Amino acid sequence: MSALPFTFPNWTRSIRFRLTLLYSSVLFGLAALLVGALYLGLSLSLRDEPVTRQEQTLFVPGRGFTRQEVINARELERRINERTLDNLRNFSLGALPVLFLA
Repeated sequence: MSALPFTFPNWTRSIRFRLTLLYSSVLFGLAALLVGALYLGLSLSLRDEPVTRQEQTLFVPGRGFTRQEVINARELERRINERTLDNLRNFSLGALPVLFLA
């Protein structure tokens, strides 16, 4: 017995279906580019100039910060920035399939 070749249903051959598929693909691609650009922009802006860069402005009334406290502040800031980027990436990648289905 010979196997019949797989054929798509007739409704997939219509111009409406093909145009819908084309427009959806273009919209999805543009959305993916936008999400990637936002992630890259935020990543670069967080990496460029840390808030704790100016050590002389870090003080508490009555006493200055020690060097160890400044280093801890930098580490805390680095971890916050990493977590922010991770959350942005996860939410964005989760939103893309929803956009594709919509």
